[in-house]
Amino acid sequence: MADEDSKERERRLRALTERAKELECLYAVDELLQDKQLSLPAAMAKLVDILPIGFSNPAACRVRIRYRNESFSAPDFDKATVLTTVDVYEDEEKTGAIEAGYIMPPGEPIELLDDEIKLLSVIARRVSQLALGTAREVRLLVNMLGQIDPDMLTRIGEKLQVHMKDAAQTGGPSFFAGGQPYGETNAPLRISLPTAAAPLAQTIIENAVSFLPRGELFSLINKWVREERVFALVKTVDNPAASIGDVLLAVHKYIEAVGEKGSGSLTESWLTAELAHRFLSSDSRILNQVLDTLRVADFAPVLERIIGSESSRGNIGGKGAGLFIAQQILRRAAEGDPLLADIKTPRTWYVATDAIADFLQYNNMKELNAYKYNPLFHLRITYGDVVAKIKLSKLPPKIAHMLRTVLDDIEGAPLVVRSSSLLEDSKKGAFSGKYKSLFVANVGTKEERLAELMDAILEVYSSMYNPDSISYRKERGLLNETEQMGILIQEVVGRRIGDYYLPAYAGVAFSHNMFRWSARVSREGGLARMMPGLGTRVVDRVGDDYPILFSPAEPGLRINQTPDDIRHYSPKKVDLIDLSARRFATMDITEFLRQNGDEFPGLSQYVSVYSMDMMENKNAFTLDTKKDDMVVTFDGLLAGELPKRLKRMLDVLEEKMGTPVDIEFAFDGQHLYLLQCRPQGEGTARQPAPIPQNLPAEDVVFTANRYVSDGMLRDITHIVYVDGEEYDKLSSREELLAVGKAVGLLNEALKRRKFLLIGPGRWGSRGDIKLGVRVTYSDISNTAALIEVARAKASYTPALSFGTHFFQDLVEADIVYIPLYPDQPDTVFKESFFRCAKNELAAILPEYARLSHVVTVIDIPASNFGKTLSIHMNAELSRAVAFLTKEPGGAEERRQPPSWKTTEESEHWQWRYYMASQIADSLDMEALGVKGVYLTGSVNAGGAGPGSDIDLLLHVDGNEEQRRLLTSWLNGWSRALAKINFLHTGYDAGNLLDFHLMDDADIEKKDAYAQKITSYADPAARLRVRGQG
Repeated sequence: MADEDSKERERRLRALTERAKELECLYAVDELLQDKQLSLPAAMAKLVDILPIGFSNPAACRVRIRYRNESFSAPDFDKATVLTTVDVYEDEEKTGAIEAGYIMPPGEPIELLDDEIKLLSVIARRVSQLALGTAREVRLLVNMLGQIDPDMLTRIGEKLQVHMKDAAQTGGPSFFAGGQPYGETNAPLRISLPTAAAPLAQTIIENAVSFLPRGELFSLINKWVREERVFALVKTVDNPAASIGDVLLAVHKYIEAVGEKGSGSLTESWLTAELAHRFLSSDSRILNQVLDTLRVADFAPVLERIIGSESSRGNIGGKGAGLFIAQQILRRAAEGDPLLADIKTPRTWYVATDAIADFLQYNNMKELNAYKYNPLFHLRITYGDVVAKIKLSKLPPKIAHMLRTVLDDIEGAPLVVRSSSLLEDSKKGAFSGKYKSLFVANVGTKEERLAELMDAILEVYSSMYNPDSISYRKERGLLNETEQMGILIQEVVGRRIGDYYLPAYAGVAFSHNMFRWSARVSREGGLARMMPGLGTRVVDRVGDDYPILFSPAEPGLRINQTPDDIRHYSPKKVDLIDLSARRFATMDITEFLRQNGDEFPGLSQYVSVYSMDMMENKNAFTLDTKKDDMVVTFDGLLAGELPKRLKRMLDVLEEKMGTPVDIEFAFDGQHLYLLQCRPQGEGTARQPAPIPQNLPAEDVVFTANRYVSDGMLRDITHIVYVDGEEYDKLSSREELLAVGKAVGLLNEALKRRKFLLIGPGRWGSRGDIKLGVRVTYSDISNTAALIEVARAKASYTPALSFGTHFFQDLVEADIVYIPLYPDQPDTVFKESFFRCAKNELAAILPEYARLSHVVTVIDIPASNFGKTLSIHMNAELSRAVAFLTKEPGGAEERRQPPSWKTTEESEHWQWRYYMASQIADSLDMEALGVKGVYLTGSVNAGGAGPGSDIDLLLHVDGNEEQRRLLTSWLNGWSRALAKINFLHTGYDAGNLLDFHLMDDADIEKKDAYAQKITSYADPAARLRVRGQG
């Protein structure tokens, strides 16, 4: 009885063990079949390994699964005895089978348990359900797409084919016949007709379900369906007839479909490009640089604020595009750069560039399209009438209606109305200061505010026809290009302080410093120009004030060093908006700070205190705005993060936009704002000129030694000279203005780039006309150089206008700028040359003969026996010299350069190589203990320039006295060669040899210099070795 009980327990235990294995097998199968990262074939292959777990003898059990045209089994399945087969069905169609058997030693009984056969049947049904369910899901999806949009189904099929080929890397299943061959053939290609939607759907099911993991397949199809929805939005953007509202709706739908960060798809790239071309710029060069920075979602805030007609293309103009692109570049860069964090742009509305065409049409003024072709004198005479005509006109009703929305959106803050034309702020031309920007107080009733806003827009429109802008376009070959005036309406950056509204400071910054005031200030370090209040005094050349200039890379290297100079050349006025008077205004900075200094945010960072001939920086607690003699220095700011932030902004924007940039910025007391970004106009790169040392004193006309740039001017035939003393004696404004008008007419009469303008003070400045000749760009556009003269006995001081619109005009037009300080030591200014020469003014401009005592026109060859004027400038030496020179006569003579001029870059290294050889050949190697002389560096490489030294390595074995004599001998050569090089090139290096002595021990140790003798990568050239000639 006990034995029977024991056997029963064993039987039940075996049964429980078998059930446990079957359950384990089922769980493993369920987990496997639910893994959506596996394709059906991959799942079948894993089932082959899992199923034996559920059998009584797993080690001997072998399984084979046949599914459609594929078979999955253990490698030795053929050795097994098949004991049972269970079929797999899908919709009553037999699609495969599961076979199970054992590999057993001969003679042992082989059989499967009934429960094991049932287990196989359960698993077969689950495989059938999985395959059927997957196929049914895909079939439903494909059939739905085929009914709704067969073309979409075809495109998804194409993408699926490409994806599977790429995944397999073996030319996976192909849904489409044909295909383009690689390369070109000389016979017409045979093109197959596209596959119909229904057969294509079946092909997708049969191939994709078997080839791809189920999760991946559905994910891909869903992704491509979303992209197809986006494709429909792209067609809206690509449609020229689509309104701005239609495009905005399409953009919002896109954002809903893929999110603000985008999908990174090819369709998105196309959509971004189409948006950029339509609303930003047609210049593919800049768009190619920045397109990967832009996202579709970035355009939505812009499109929501474009003002234009129903048919408007919505282009926001150059200034708007530059600011938008820079904003996105800095936003992306800020994600990993704290210095760029929290840089903002002002709230902006955009009047589309083509709105001006609607304006002209609405007011029957389309004849203005031809106005630009009139002669310059006609433009000057009639421009005032054009301005009056435009300002008396009306904006189209739709524009006026949308401006009311602007006033609702930007209520309570002043506005600035800025030009943003198609050509503005581009590589074709910066148009710095050519078009107007006007401030609107935005105070009063809504109708009053609207009237002031519309009046400002009309005035900006009128500036498109001013003589300066048209002359500028003509100079750059842009007269026949389509130009349309867009408008930016921006909230003024700043805060209310008393009755005034202004930023704490505003400024401009440039990637490259075109006018360095110290050899330690690098060109690549950039330039910044800053003033308290609105930025108008920064970009306009004012006749009675000075900005703070600094290099963002070297903010400590200031122009002015002594307390008196710092005080004299500091900002004295501040531009702001007077809210009570509802207008733009200028105030004395001291008066303003006395009244409102306690409300000015962070004032102690901006001002220093002048006391007892010293400058003192106080903190917020010790600064007394009522009593202290405050001087704007920005010392606190320049010692902080601001220069670093500006430099980083310039570097990031230059790198991404592929060009040096010019930016405007402002600070409201809490945030730094970017106001504008455009390519920096640099003109033609100039090389430093040699400064002749052997000129006859009678031929030198003037010299300069401050703020000198590089370059050379030759064959100057005329000088227009404005006498500072006589100019100062003029008593009426009419006479002072007449001088500027005469200069403008001479600019047209004299040969382009063959004359100089020389005169007192700050030319082209606004403010006191006594401080400089009142001219605009069109009055000076043909001159070769503008030379401003500052006499100590007068109030004429050439301000460092680097960075103003006026200065940028000179740079872009390749007009040389030289400030002269005749009363400083070591300078020459031959005043008698200008005053005693014959004056040609009356002969050229008889109507201005009355100004002959003020304006002198000198025909240089006629007054100087056929000589012309040359000017050589060298920034490194900070020297310039203007001298008379006889133009060579015949062709053969013209080919011979002057004795002091180097004409070929190759001569620099050839001469140095020759002199290095001469040194080696003349060296007494026995007496001075020299074993070998070797040449290395730029001379050996053939790349030496005018400032390069000669690098020599000398292998020595002499005693200390021999080394001393050798060093002295080489130093003599070094100084003599440096002097010769200076006379030839203008570079004063002091010493031209850079030599290193090394002995046998150095060579054995293979020190840095010794290695160059045996180097394979950069070997030194052997000039001479003792005993080998």
